[in-house]
Amino acid sequence: MSNATETGEKSIHGKYKIYIIAVIVIFATLMVGDVISINVGVNAKHRAVLVYSVDWQNRDKADIKTVKKYIKEDYKDIDNIKLTWSENDAIFTLTFDGYWMEDVLYQIEKGAKLEFKKPGGEVVLTGLEMKKVKLFEEYAEKGKYVNIITRIYGVEIFLTEEGSKIIYEVTKELSEDSESENYLELVINDMSIIDLAVDAPVDNGRFKLVASGKIEAGIVLKWFKQGMYPLFTLISDNS
Repeated sequence: MSNATETGEKSIHGKYKIYIIAVIVIFATLMVGDVISINVGVNAKHRAVLVYSVDWQNRDKADIKTVKKYIKEDYKDIDNIKLTWSENDAIFTLTFDGYWMEDVLYQIEKGAKLEFKKPGGEVVLTGLEMKKVKLFEEYAEKGKYVNIITRIYGVEIFLTEEGSKIIYEVTKELSEDSESENYLELVINDMSIIDLAVDAPVDNGRFKLVASGKIEAGIVLKWFKQGMYPLFTLISDNS
């Protein structure tokens, strides 16, 4: 009896040992598999580095800070990207997963040439005279816009000190000259977007553009932000 019991206990313990060894082997196999998988993923990632020289064209520090914020917003949907400014914002470095190359290049190269022109084609304002842009939403006054729209959307533009002086002189001239056309033409990348009627001088360095809806206002906002970008020149491509 005692031999049988001892044999049975040994048999049971032996089974436990087999089970334990099997579990350890399976667990170790899973862990090794995970480690291999992770390592393969890391090794497969190709980190790209693009370095640009930046020409702010004499913008002041406050304006540069605002535009840098706009640029950062443009990259917010790209995973694992790092934006680095150096040498007093004269150098801009992008470090990212090479998978996103097309999206990154699209963002950095899409800066727009934004201009306001007088009738006849003279450029009086550009994106460099803007220091901030933002969306606005207001309720329309009673009777305004034929009582169809109860809420209006658009973009408010804030000009630099120099831009404020220019827009005042230009709009004063246009609004007081009854014999000529009184409008400013908004041009983006040499394409005419809209003619803006001028019926009074802009004397506070800011003005609003009304869009046909919220989505359209967002598109216009993008145009203005891109028109404020500095000039980027690629100086190093490690991709």
